[in-house]
Amino acid sequence: EFAQLRAEFNKRHRDRAGPRLGWLERIIRDEDAEGLAQFGDVARKNSAAGIAGAGASRTLACSWCNARTTLAPRPSADERPGKACQLCEAWHCVRCCASFVNVGSSRLECCDPCRTLVDVVLWQTAVPPVGLPDTAAELFAA
Repeated sequence: EFAQLRAEFNKRHRDRAGPRLGWLERIIRDEDAEGLAQFGDVARKNSAAGIAGAGASRTLACSWCNARTTLAPRPSADERPGKACQLCEAWHCVRCCASFVNVGSSRLECCDPCRTLVDVVLWQTAVPPVGLPDTAAELFAA
């Protein structure tokens, strides 16, 4: 039963991250620095294109906490500045999109759910320390 719940939770996390997660997983697995640079460039271009097409008065809700966000340089009292996550490209307030993940020598700015997911992906690619008892190695692999 625990394995089923864990699998369902992992699937929801991966679905929320969107199609770019597979691309990032390949970059991590292959240790592809050039691919990572391209990954970051695509996110920045997509974010810039969304901002340019939106206009300075655009108001959206944060995808995570549902707070009102805006692109205006001086938000009103009930708004927060907003930006897009570099992984899932969803729109977030600055509080929810204030995490960073270090992949290779690059640093990606992302939302908290994506940071957690990338941390798990990085952890799963790590080799267990040498000398662990069998039970500890099984827990590390789970």
